[in-house]
Amino acid sequence: MFTPCFPPIRHRNGRSAFDAENPAPGVLLVTIAGFGDDDIADLLMDCAGRTSGAFGSYEAFHDWSAMTGYSSSARTRLTELSQRQRNRVHILSGNRIIAMGVSVASLAVPTIKGYAERTAFEQARDDAIAHARRRGSTAVPLQAR
Repeated sequence: MFTPCFPPIRHRNGRSAFDAENPAPGVLLVTIAGFGDDDIADLLMDCAGRTSGAFGSYEAFHDWSAMTGYSSSARTRLTELSQRQRNRVHILSGNRIIAMGVSVASLAVPTIKGYAERTAFEQARDDAIAHARRRGSTAVPLQAR
C-alpha cells in the first residue's frame, strides 16, 4: 500500500493559494492560484525536496492555470531547482506571460514541458499517476529502505 511522502498541503495568504499532494510513488501535484512569490516558491521547493528525498526521481504536474504572475526571484529559484533535479515537470499555464516564462525555462531545462490546454495536461497527469501506481504498488520510500 502506498503512503505519501507528505500529507496534502493547503496554504492560503492574501495573494495566493497553494495546494500540493503526492498521489502516487514519484508523482508530485501542485496547484498555484494568484501570485507566486518567494513564500510559494519555498513551499513548492519543500514539496519537491520531500518527493525527491523519498523516491529519488519524480514527475511533477504544476497547474498554474489560475496563476496571475510570479516574482522574478521565485521564477529564478524554481528554474534553478529544475536544473538541479532534472525531473520531468509538466506546467499548465493560462497566463501568456507565465506561458512565455515556462517556454524560456524549457529551453534551459528540456525536462520542462508547458501546456496551454487542460485536456492534454490532465491526460499526461492521469497517465503518470496510473503508471506510478502500477509500477510502484510495492514501492517503498527511500527513507524506509
